[in-house]
Amino acid sequence: MQWKVEFDEARHFVRAKQWDEFSLDDQAKFLSDIFAKPQWHSGMGVLFDYRGLNVSTLDMDDLNTITVIFQSARKKLVDSKMALLCDSDELFDVGRAFGILLAPRLENQVVIFRDEEAALKWLTRG
Repeated sequence: MQWKVEFDEARHFVRAKQWDEFSLDDQAKFLSDIFAKPQWHSGMGVLFDYRGLNVSTLDMDDLNTITVIFQSARKKLVDSKMALLCDSDELFDVGRAFGILLAPRLENQVVIFRDEEAALKWLTRG
């Protein structure tokens, strides 16, 4: 799995893009990469851009593990909005399942989008 993390400090969010073959082993490294950047601070919105990510091998056990990884980052994500950007039915379904698993465990908002403009508008609003 590959990823790129870009901060838009003017609009108060970070774009965290993942692509290629999904790797559960890389997921914690991916989150650590976001939080290790000096620009990161709690409350910053996160656009998780999953367009181009192959999740064909992902199963419910993997989703539960990812949820635990995100839950362990709870203090870093407090007051953050998270937009999941998906470009296929498969990714959208995985994003929706992930959002359902994650929502009760974190106090922040998680919304799944197909349209980048709509995701950015929601993420940077207010």
